[in-house]
Amino acid sequence: IIKGREMKVPQKELDQFAADVIVRAEKEQDFGFIYRFRKHMKIGSEADIIAAGERAYAFFMEAGNYGEAISIAEDIYGRGSSEWQHAHESEETARKQREENRRRKKEENTEHGERELQVSISPGATFADLFDAIDAIEEEHGIDALHFEHELWDNFGEDVVEQILEL
Repeated sequence: IIKGREMKVPQKELDQFAADVIVRAEKEQDFGFIYRFRKHMKIGSEADIIAAGERAYAFFMEAGNYGEAISIAEDIYGRGSSEWQHAHESEETARKQREENRRRKKEENTEHGERELQVSISPGATFADLFDAIDAIEEEHGIDALHFEHELWDNFGEDVVEQILEL
């Protein structure tokens, strides 16, 4: 659109192109794109842009995508507005819930005899360094404490696992 304006493409053609882009984005429910597209390309009136932003804000709030909702609320309603505050509080509540879920899952795993064991290696470590660190944990916590080989088989193809284990 910007290039079209620079090239003096008739406004009617630019408007039709913009309308086609918006229709496709609406079918995909990409309301954030529609808002940003309208805003940055100056498509439609100020009321059209605000309406697209309000629709995107509502969509993101309903979908639980509070980060996007916060950004749009700041643009449309202003930082500190009730909409921005609501999105911000929703994001904080969701973050706390995720942390609580992680903590609860970790506790459940511990209750079922599972332990969270971690290996620390330097960024330039080799597979040999990794295997040494795994061996040290297995000696300290019991044989196969990390289930390393099992995890390899679960997450990689046979050829990759065999190459790693040959190292």
